Amino acid sequence: MKARKGVSEIISSLIVLMIVSVMGVMLYEITLDSLSTQQSDLLFEVNREINTAMERFKIVSITRTSQDQMNVTYINYGDVEFKITDIYIENVRYQVENPVEARKFVLNSIIPEDFILGSGEEILYNVKIVSERGVSNELQVLL
Repeated sequence: MKARKGVSEIISSLIVLMIVSVMGVMLYEITLDSLSTQQSDLLFEVNREINTAMERFKIVSITRTSQDQMNVTYINYGDVEFKITDIYIENVRYQVENPVEARKFVLNSIIPEDFILGSGEEILYNVKIVSERGVSNELQVLL
């Protein structure tokens, strides 16, 4: 009888050891998956912040078109491509319908279709363009 009592203690110890091992492996996998997700989220945020910091553009000129609209010309002198998504004229937002990527040293123009300049005397306009990452550039012009 003593031999059987020793075997059952060994078997029960092995079962407990196996249960603890399986639980440990499950905990390890959950932790590993969670850390991997956090790492990819962190890398995404860091890359977004780096691209935002490297995004630089400047309004070069603002002119009146023959149709009494505003032609905004800007230059991208940063290290990343970007899209102009909004233009603010006197703090009124005009969304760019089909934003185009601005490559380095390429001039682009934006003419909001629904904005018509006042005819007659020249007016000082405050114009601000905003990229998809939220970077903006502002200029005041007399038109």
